[in-house]
Order: sequence, then structure tokens, then C-alpha cells
Amino acid sequence: MLGDLFLEADSDQPNGSIASGSNSFGAAPEKRRSPNRLSGLRNQGATCYLNSLIQTLFLTRELRDSLFGLDSAELGELDGSKEVRKIPVELRKLFARLLLKDVNSVSTGALTESFGWSGNEVVQQHDVQELNRILFTALEDSLVGTAGSQLIKTLYHGEIVNQVHCKACGSCSERHESFLDIAVPVVGCLSLSSALQSLYCEKEQLCGANQYFCERCNKKVDASKGAVLSQLPPILTVSLLRFQYDWEKGDRYKETGRFKFPDELDMAPYCLPSGAGAGDVQQIYEIFSVVVHRGGAHGGHYFAYIRDADGLGSWSEPKESSILVETDGDMELTECDSPVTVLITILSQHKKTSSAPVSIDQLCKLLQKQTGVSWNKRFKRKHGALTKFMHDHSDIFLFEADGCVSLVDGAEATSAPVNDAKQAGNGSAPDTAQTEAKASASSSSSQADASSSATAGVGSDKWFSFNDNWVSPVDKSILENTYMGKESAYMLFYRRKAGADDVHSYNHEIACNTVPLNLQCDIATENFDLDEQREAYEVATNNIAVNVHESTDFRAHCGVLQRKTNAQKQISVDRRKGFSELHAMLIQTLGHVTAVYTASPCPSGLHLLQQVPCDATSLTDYNILADSHLLVVCTDPETFLVDDLLMGEEQAPMLIRCQLPSSDGETKEVVERPFSQKTLLSEVIALFCQQNNLSLPAAATACNPKEKKPLVLTTDDGLLPIKQARLVDGSLLVFSDKAVAGGAVDVPRQTVAQWSVVVENWCNSTPSPTTTGAAEDSKREEQVGVGNWSTKCVYINDTMTVGQLKNNVIEGTSTPLNSVRLRVEHVTVLGPPLCDSDVIAQQGWPDGQQVVLERGAAPGADEMMLQFELGGSVRDGRQYEVTVHNSQTVQDCVEAMLIQSCTTGTEYHIRRTNWCGEAAEILDDPMMAIETTGVKNGDFLFLLPGLPPPPDCVRLSLYIPTASKLSSDSSDGAGQGVVSWLSSVITSSLSLGMKALNQQNGEACSHVSAGESTHSSSVDPPSADEAGTETPQEDDTKHADNSNSKPAEKPTTEKPVIEEKPFSFMTTVDVKKTAKIADLKSAILCLPVFSSGDAAIDPDRLRVRRLQDGHARRIFRQGDTMRSLKLLSGSDVLCQVLAMPEVLPQSSLILMARRRRQASRSYSQAEEIVLNTQDGCTAAQLKRCLIEHFQLSCDTSAIHCAKQLPDQFDWLPIQDSAHPRKGAVVSSASRQKKGGAAPRKPHNLRNSPVFLQDGDTVGFKLASEERTSTLKDFRTPEDMAGLRQLEAIKEEKRLARKQRRCNNSMEQGQRRPEVGIRIVVPNYQQVATNSEQ
Repeated sequence: MLGDLFLEADSDQPNGSIASGSNSFGAAPEKRRSPNRLSGLRNQGATCYLNSLIQTLFLTRELRDSLFGLDSAELGELDGSKEVRKIPVELRKLFARLLLKDVNSVSTGALTESFGWSGNEVVQQHDVQELNRILFTALEDSLVGTAGSQLIKTLYHGEIVNQVHCKACGSCSERHESFLDIAVPVVGCLSLSSALQSLYCEKEQLCGANQYFCERCNKKVDASKGAVLSQLPPILTVSLLRFQYDWEKGDRYKETGRFKFPDELDMAPYCLPSGAGAGDVQQIYEIFSVVVHRGGAHGGHYFAYIRDADGLGSWSEPKESSILVETDGDMELTECDSPVTVLITILSQHKKTSSAPVSIDQLCKLLQKQTGVSWNKRFKRKHGALTKFMHDHSDIFLFEADGCVSLVDGAEATSAPVNDAKQAGNGSAPDTAQTEAKASASSSSSQADASSSATAGVGSDKWFSFNDNWVSPVDKSILENTYMGKESAYMLFYRRKAGADDVHSYNHEIACNTVPLNLQCDIATENFDLDEQREAYEVATNNIAVNVHESTDFRAHCGVLQRKTNAQKQISVDRRKGFSELHAMLIQTLGHVTAVYTASPCPSGLHLLQQVPCDATSLTDYNILADSHLLVVCTDPETFLVDDLLMGEEQAPMLIRCQLPSSDGETKEVVERPFSQKTLLSEVIALFCQQNNLSLPAAATACNPKEKKPLVLTTDDGLLPIKQARLVDGSLLVFSDKAVAGGAVDVPRQTVAQWSVVVENWCNSTPSPTTTGAAEDSKREEQVGVGNWSTKCVYINDTMTVGQLKNNVIEGTSTPLNSVRLRVEHVTVLGPPLCDSDVIAQQGWPDGQQVVLERGAAPGADEMMLQFELGGSVRDGRQYEVTVHNSQTVQDCVEAMLIQSCTTGTEYHIRRTNWCGEAAEILDDPMMAIETTGVKNGDFLFLLPGLPPPPDCVRLSLYIPTASKLSSDSSDGAGQGVVSWLSSVITSSLSLGMKALNQQNGEACSHVSAGESTHSSSVDPPSADEAGTETPQEDDTKHADNSNSKPAEKPTTEKPVIEEKPFSFMTTVDVKKTAKIADLKSAILCLPVFSSGDAAIDPDRLRVRRLQDGHARRIFRQGDTMRSLKLLSGSDVLCQVLAMPEVLPQSSLILMARRRRQASRSYSQAEEIVLNTQDGCTAAQLKRCLIEHFQLSCDTSAIHCAKQLPDQFDWLPIQDSAHPRKGAVVSSASRQKKGGAAPRKPHNLRNSPVFLQDGDTVGFKLASEERTSTLKDFRTPEDMAGLRQLEAIKEEKRLARKQRRCNNSMEQGQRRPEVGIRIVVPNYQQVATNSEQ
């Protein structure tokens, strides 16, 4: 369907007719019928479905002969007084042309016009099964009142009986239906037999609520319902229901599963028992046509495999067919779709002209030169890469290890075996060479075909592939490839098997005699006209114009003929008649001809290629083609000295120019001279120097036309021929007395290469980053404008600087040069501002480089422009720019940034950003030069309050639990467990310390959640910048590329706020990178917050732990160091003051335990427990710890516990043994679904999938307090609400992805709306009634 409209433009799919192309001689006439004597049908755009069905009907002898047997007068074809029945008339004309017309393919335009298709119906995709039903209905309506009114019904109509058997009284209710085709399901069936078995042998039982109402019993009874075939047509059509509808996706799809169909089909088991016996030959059917669909449910292509049962074609074995490829220039490679034939032809032609081997690159160039299309565009999609294709066809092509390609002995172009069956099986078109070729024994084979066709008839097992206008013989085994896949059978046509007495001889001659005489005469006239057109076209296309030059009009100079006069003649000759006719025409035109040479014009003159002997026969052997040049010697041969001239392609001349050095600074005139391309470069330089009385230069440079940069010639280049030294026609040599090492010699101005740069004007559309600062806002400078243009193309050379380019751009305006700058535009970001003194050649810009002109001063050669943002408590959401000198220190940059942003204070530091714009390392050495820190021009930085930590220290952010946490813990009996929160005495002292610190800073300390805080200006505040984490509501560290890139699309929904433990920021502390935990505790206790109270705090009563994602995690134990804990600057640390000293071993875990309340889905307040894992961290050990802490009187088997997953709003059950799937986090709901026995080996809870660690919350319940069905369900109502919220977010993301896919599909192009097939048929029933009256 839709033919090649569903394929790429470079596809070689032969869905439509290949136009011969227009030329000066007009359109080429239609090609002759192929040797297989069968014609194809041209695709009008998307009529492959029609072509496949028409070819099937044409090779159905019963229908074809019946149409030819209708009375022409009855159809209104001859009688002008009657209305013409267009559809049957045009259909049998089409059949007659397929039989008699000497063309390779026939048009279906007249037939589709008879359908009433006048618009775009021929480019609409349709279903061949639908067309089959509608076309037969249109034929029946068109033949009403004629002798063929029962034609379709007799050949294609069958009858189905729907039966319902009452099990109570035994009565049978029947309903008869007529059918044109049998639609069989493909889903759930492996073969046609099983599908027919399910349709016509299996009975549906009507019982229970679906009982059948029996009229004889007058009540609902049990019954069986089924269908059976009562009458079968001679031609049985089977439609395979491969297109299905996916209700979940809301879209159609094609079922590509295996579905086997037999060659012979016995329909007896599916018919009424009262019919013919099972062994009756009338119920045995033979397959004769398979319509194949390639593609999907929304597009593809149809073609057909049809058995030539009547012997209309000339079949040959596909695997043994040998073809002849004419390599004399007559073959049109642009129309050949066989890569084997194309490659053989090209290699054969190259072998005649050169003995050098062909590399794979040269073969690709030859292919593109002769066909106009590269291999990748024409053949790669279907046949793969060229090297792979060579290896797959190693019996034809010899692919050497060095990359050269040649033909295998015996695989010359005159005998190239092509496996047409394989190609046809892939749905591809057969070789054009197959249709154009001449069989090696054509005369003998045609006689054999004639003798064999006399006995060919029903039962002939010769199959052909009908793929639009391509027809090729295939092997019957190709049908097995259509059982499954994207290229699978879609319609099957079976013919009733004839008995021994019904077999009659039939062949092409007999079929032609059945055509009505009026159609035979019409087609004979068409064939006669075509023969005349072909003859005229052959004469026109074979006449070539040859340019003739006389030797007396030229003089020899440096081995090349240079013209003295402009005299030139043209002679037209038929290239098929050979050189003798051309030679006679030359004598007739010029009078006397001594010798004839082929020549080629070049920039330096006329170059002779070779002499043509007088006894030459073929013009193509000497490459005499259209617009060729010949030099004719009309004088005495001794006066024409050929030895002084360069001759042959290997001696092709090259015109080399030379720019001589000047001593007085003035440029001398350029001299030029032709040289053979085999001349060494050193000889060329020496000859120029000798002719101009110069000494050999110290250095030389070559400037080639259309190249940007000059080519520095080395000593090694002097030993090479000028062509291999990369010189071309018109190259300019520049000599210099100064030796050059690695650089180019100075070139005259007119030889400098130029290329283009596209400049985009941003001055009038976007504000300059320098004007976003507060200092610039206070100045209120007038913005710069450089005109209303948006883009401008400027031509530059490799000696131009950025400042000169900028001056050319703003030329003609009043814009100051130092008020604008240029930046290179990449795909998503802008490069740094360019210095005006930078040379463009050093930037590596390609031709067409895009740059941006924006407001702002350009940095100097020893300066860099830095972009920065304020972070932490002073963040204002604005971006700033500052220009600093490379030698300035980091502290100087800080001061410049403070001035630019109008920020007060002196204690600030700079942090770099990583590739994604997040805060990275701190520039901790204020006296280091900015260029030695790794900061480059255009980098983005963060300016944060507070002095940087010393180079050997890390800065940690300290947090404490909030007052609400203290009160809740103390009210719940804090201090009664192993670990308690702050006591009242320590709380009061800590509050006094915090108050004193706040008074000192001038503002109160605020509370944060998950790392957020509001800070004073005198205390270095923790932020996402320093902590290295991202806050949910605000992120200070992801703005590095905002000014240089397009804004990223933000998600419409955010992650739901998960319940988090509240903590308050206290202050920061600097600790040595090599410090231990004891040193960290000492530094914390020395802070005023802890030292201002009356009670001193013991270091063992201070618990320090890691704060991650708003959760208190790992506790720092004795023996830990800053390196082992991987603490960096910005890490968050939680400080807890305990009522009792605590010394935790490395093997212990601090967990939060919560008990499930009885008859409730809630839990008690969390209590800390210490789990000793020295003897193992198992579920039994955890349960014993819970029993001991909560003083329970039960066994461990009575306790069920689970780990809380707060981010997922779920609980992970903790089992006594390993989980069934290692590494997978299994929720409680999924555990209920999976079930099954678990391994007996005890599982370490610190490993996957539990990953138990400090700070985790463990919930537990007693089996005696819970129902068995809810033992593994630990979720709370809050968890259920959170899960619903997560599901809503998941659904919203799914809908957003679906919308994006829809938007992308709309951008790529919407699918065409499906339109039903419409065939307009007049009311011939009324016409027949009126004629009878």
C-alpha cells in the first residue's frame, strides 16, 4: 500500500514504473516485453494492491476466457446507441494488452478511470481484500442483463450454512449465507487447516445463561452452534486476517506469526456430509496465487506469486539463468536495479580501459559517476554495505585483502549468474538485466518453449513473481518464505483440481486466439506504432555529435597543442555503424585525411589521447562518444611531429603558474607553463628557475584554486610527481629566499583563500550580561544597537583578526568598536568572548561558521571574562560579568566581583562549577594567580559569603535537632532508653549558647529541612553550593549555563514532599583533612554554642553523624577519620548531645524501632535501639534485640518486622533467610503476589536487598495481634496516600511522554486518513429493463 510513498527517497523499491527520463530526443518509448513473455502493471502511485489482484485475475483462465467470450455489442463496445459498460470493457482490454501488447508493463489508468477515480484515489492506501469484494460486486452490477450476469457468482460465490442443533428434541435450525471469500483468523492458528477446523468443525455450546430458545420445544434449551460449507466455488479465495487491533495501545498492528498453508487443500472435512464424498476430486483445491503484503498495519507494499498454469509465460530456472550484459554503452545502468549486474558491468568496462586493480573507493566513485547515485543511497538499505555485499557474492566478486575488487574467472559480464529467486523472495524487483538480457541460446530456448507450451496446461508448476511492472520466474519453494514475518501471505487463491478427463492442452497461442478480433486489431496497431517510435528513438539516441579539429589550426607548445584559430566543425554520426562511416564522412568534409587522433581539451590547450587506426571498427573502443574531440591531420604526416607532444591519459598536462620572489617589494608578473602530470615537482621548480635566471629557492608554497590555505611544500614533495604532490590545474607556486619551519610562506594578497562567516545580531534582542549587574543598572547607560538586521554573511580570509571582522560587521553604523564583541555559537551554548587581536585562522573555523554579535566589551589578549552568580544567603538570582587580568590573584577577582555586584563585605570566596553547572572545588588559595587555578576565559563561577577554608582543611556544616524534636522526644519518655535526646539542663545551656551567638551575629538562627537554611552574613552559611547537595525547593548551583544556553524545559510536577526529620543549622567548622573523629568532636565542643553553658559536655556524650537527604545516617565512631568517611567541604553533620556517655563499636547499628499498634495501622513513637552485629546481622538477631528492648514475652517466630522505605512510601519485609531474587528491592505488595519458599541460609541484613544501616526505621508487629492476611502488610494510611500521589505523578509523566510522542509524530507528519474504496457503477438494471420493454 502506498508503494514507495512509505519508503525513503533513496530507496530502490520498484513500486512504480521507472521513468526513462526526458532528454533532447523526447521521452523514451515503452520497453519491449521481457523474454518471459509476461508483462507487468505500472504503479500509479499506490496501486500495488490493484496490480496484484489484476494479475491474479488475468492468470485465472476461467475468468479471462469468459470476459473475452462476452458479446462486444452487448457490452456497448461497438454499438454507439447503448451505454458502454466501462468496467468489464476496460478490464478485458487490459487483459488483451497483457497478452498481446509488446511492452514490458501495461498501464491501469483506463481501468481506474472506469472506476470513477479522477482525483487522488490512486495514491490512497487500500486493502486488497476489500478491493477484491468491491471489484467483484462492481463487475456483477456491470454485467446485469448480459450473458455474463452470473459470471462472478459461478466462479467465486460459495455458500455457508449456519446450524443450531437442539439437544432436547434434535431439531436443526439452518441459515444459508453466500460468500466471496473465506476469512480465516491467523492469531491462535498455526496453519490453514487448523483455522478451517476451528471455523467449520468445532461447535459452540449454548448452555447456562446462554441457552438457545427452541421453537419446537417452546423453551430455552441446551444447543450446539456451528457453521459448515454447503457449496464451494471453482475458485476458492481465502483472506488471512493478519491486521488486528490492540485495545491497550489503541492502535492496529500486523500479526506476523507463522501461518502455514498447503499446496493442495482438501475441503471435504468442512463441507456438509450430504455433499460429495471425501475422495471426490471436486473438493480438492490447488493453490495458484499468493498475494503477499510487506510492511506493517499502516503501510507497506503488495506483490503476488502466481502459478502460470496455462503456460502463458516462458519460465526458466532462476538459479541457473545466465544473462548477457552489454558493455558497449547501450545499457542504462541508471535503470538497472540489480547491484550484481551494475557492479559486473562497471568492473568489465574498467578492465577494458585499464589493467590496474580497482579499490573499493574507486569502485564507489565509478558507481556514482556512471549511475549518478552512491551505493549507500541506492542499494545499502536492502543489500547492506558494499564490502559485505562483495563477501556475500564471493562466487562472482574477488575481494582482496588490500581492498581491491575484481571478477572471479568465469564471472565476466557476459555470463553473470543472478539468483532471481532469492531476490524475488525478498520482495525486490528482478534484475533489469534479466528483462533486457539476451539469453545465450535464445533461439534454441524459444523453440523449446514453443514445443513445451503446447503441452502446458492445468497442473503446470511454473511460478512467477509479479511485483508491479517487474515479472520474474521464481521457484515454488519461495512460498515457504511467506508463512511468517513482515513479508507474509495475505490472500490465497485456490483452483479446484481438475480430473484426468478435464485436462486440456493450453498455451499462449491458444490464449491469444480467445481475444476478440476488434481488440486484436487495436493492439496490433499499437504495436506497429510502438515499433516506429522505437526505431526513431534508436536513430535519434545513437546519433552523436563529434567535434573535429584540423591540425593546421594548432601549434605545438611545451607538448600541448595551442589553438591558432577558432575554427571548429561538428559531424553527426551513428555510433552503431562504426569508425568506417566516420572516416568516410571526414574525407567527404575535409578532402584528405592522413591520421585521426582522439583529443581532450584542457586549460593549457588540446591534449592528444591516442591515434585511431583506419581499420578500427567500433567507436566506443576508442572512447568516441557524444561531444568527443578529434584531431584530424590533413597534411603530410612528416610535418606533424607527434613525438614532440604529450600523448595518453597518463601524460595529461597540468597548467602550473609561478609567482617569482621580488627584491624591491613589488610583485612580478605571474608566469605559467604546462607540464606532464608525471613530471617531478623538483623538476618543475628547477625549470622555472632556469627560465627566469633564478637560484633555487629556500622554500616554496602552492596555492590551489578553491582551497582556503596555502600548501607548504616539503623536500619529500619534490621527489613526487606534481599530481601526487597535491598540485592541480592552475596551482600557483610562490618562491621565497627564507626557509620556513612549520609555517606558510608569505603569499600575495590576491592568493589568500576566503571563506564565509554567518554573524547573528543579538544586540537588539537580548540584554548584555554586563547590564544585568546592579552597578550597570545604576549607571543606566544607553543600550547599543547596530541596525535592524538579524543575520549577515561576511567573507573573511585567514589573515584577518576578530577585530577586523567585527569592524566589517558594524561598518556603516555609529556603534563604537569596543562596545560589542563576538562569540562562537555552538549547538546549545555560546563560546567565550573573542579577543579582538585573535587571528581567525588560528580559531579553526569551518566555512559557514556561525558567530554571535552581542553587547559588551571584548577581553584583551591577556584578559579573561568571567561570569558569576551570588550564592548562599546573598543570592539574588542575577548573573554578572567581570573582566580580569590573567595575572590577577583570586582575591583580586573576589574584590572585582563584589564591586561588579554592588555587594558589601570582604569575607567571600569563589567556587568553580563542573560540567553540569553545579558547585565544585573551592579556590582556597587567595594569593594564587587566576590563570594558574585552571579558570579559563568564559568560565562560570559562584561567589559565596565566608572566607575559604585553609587548603588542608574541609568545612563542615553543623546541624542540631529542632526544638519540636526535643519536646516530642522528652514527652515520650526520652532518656529511659539506651540513648536519649537532650536533657533539660543541656537544653537550657545550648539555648543560651545559641542566643549569645545570634546576638553576636545580629539575627536569629532559623530552621531548615533537608539542607535548607537562612543564614547570617557573618557566618559562612551552608547551602547547596557548599554541601554539594540539591535542595528540593531551591538550587543555587545549577545556573552555570543559563546565559550561554537555551533554557531547559522544567518538569511540570515535582516529587512529593517526603516526611523528613527537622534539623536546624548551627554553624560551620573547619577540620583538618587528616583529622580523626576525636579531633572533630573537640572542634565542635570548642564552639560558643557548646562552651557558653554552665555544664561542660563530655566528648563521649556528643554523637556526630552524617546528614544525608534530610535523614540522620551514619554515626561517626572511634577510629573513623575524615578520609575514611569521605567528608568534603560542604558536607552536613548532625550533632546530638546525649544524657549518658556513649562508645559505639564498629559492629553496632543505631536503628529507630516502631511498634505496630494493635488493631490499628499506625505505629508508636520511634525509639532508638542498638543492634550488635558482632555475631552477625541477621533477622533473628534483630528480633532478639527488639524483644530485649521492648521487654516482650514471645519467641522470635512471633515477630514480623520490616524496613521503612520513606521515599517509596512502602516497607520491605525482613525475612529469616535470603530473598528469592538477590539485588532486588521487593515491596510488601509484591511479596504477597510472589510468595514461594525462601532459601534456608541466614541472610546478612547489611547486604542486598535490605542494606540495613544507621538511622533506618524498623517497624515490627506481633503475630498474636494481627490477622494472618495482614502480617506482611506494614503500610500506614499516610503510606497509602503517598503511594496514590506517586501513582498520580507516574501517570502524569506517562501522559506527558505520550503527548511528546504525539507532538513528535505531528511534527514528522500525520498519517493519512483512511478512505474506503469507491467504485462508481451506473444502474444497468434499469437499462436492462428498458431494453426488454
